[in-house]
Amino acid sequence: MNFGELIAKGSVLFARKGADALADTLETAPAADLARIQASVSGGGVRPLGAFTSLPVLKAALTATQSGTADTVVLNVGDSTARGVGSGGAGVGQFPAGMSQMIAASCPWVGEAVAENVIGRSGVAIAGYDDRVSEGGWTGVSQTLGGEGWQTASVVADWTYTPKVPVSAADIYYLGSPGAGTYRIKVDGRVYATINCNKTLGLYKQRIYMPLGMHVFSAAWGTTNAYHVGVDAWDGRRKLVRFITAGRTCWRTSNWIAAGSGWSPFNALGVPGSHLIDISLGINDVINGVANATTMANLLSLTQKAQATGADVSLTTPNPISGFDSAMDALKATYISVAASTGAKLVDYYTSVGGRTTGLPAGGMY
Repeated sequence: MNFGELIAKGSVLFARKGADALADTLETAPAADLARIQASVSGGGVRPLGAFTSLPVLKAALTATQSGTADTVVLNVGDSTARGVGSGGAGVGQFPAGMSQMIAASCPWVGEAVAENVIGRSGVAIAGYDDRVSEGGWTGVSQTLGGEGWQTASVVADWTYTPKVPVSAADIYYLGSPGAGTYRIKVDGRVYATINCNKTLGLYKQRIYMPLGMHVFSAAWGTTNAYHVGVDAWDGRRKLVRFITAGRTCWRTSNWIAAGSGWSPFNALGVPGSHLIDISLGINDVINGVANATTMANLLSLTQKAQATGADVSLTTPNPISGFDSAMDALKATYISVAASTGAKLVDYYTSVGGRTTGLPAGGMY
């Protein structure tokens, strides 16, 4: 089963719930209900008690989007699976695109959902899984949302990003560092902004607008060291549900709670201004033999940090992986426990695709 097939199963699961529920597969997880939730999961699936639309921050945002006054922003905190590494491009099989389709199918009353962005390098040759991006002469630097940013200290070939849909607005993400230089953002060869990276350590964004159309965004060196992180683009004429993925290949939960600088992923969670932060991690912990207690502590810290940004938080159990059945079952239990202790919403994706029994026929995802 490839990732596109897994997304298709999830899409059907979400879409059939109706216009008034973004995802009835969500489960409210107060501590008093933990035994009931565990019994439900062990019985083959999470009962449809909760819904994204019951989350107060997200509900208010979706209402504003429906009325045409503001966008709704959903951020995914994940790994290579969430980023779409191995999906063969930025098409329907990639998780960001798949999630935006699920949202749109589940809430047609809200309007269109879009996932047209590239935030961070994800630690691998990005052209191998996202054909919208060319790194040019820019190279990877410093871990932040989406893996690493890109840097250059001299004139090199431009970094480019070509959205697959017409856009008229974009947030440019970049790193600030005292003494850093500048770079230019071009749209179809015309300079639209000069990004000043000489700031306190941190992840920043700057918004630009352009005529609606199919565009090519470029990052071009300006002065001394420049640090580019990515572009989130959309049709600024309308109010949309914007889904942003910050997945990074091979990252464990420990990578996400690293807070060594102002732009570390842990410290940068609030920059996108998300209304919902969805956390789906743990595969790389399992593969690398990280103790489940450590994973639980890391997930707890990350969930609490995400909640501190003011966003609602959902916890999505990862997909099954071949050869790690017991560990993945334990990881699912960890998600249930963290959801119960924090009040975050639980999305049991692992069970929804059949878990280890039917979710991974011969060939599997890994």
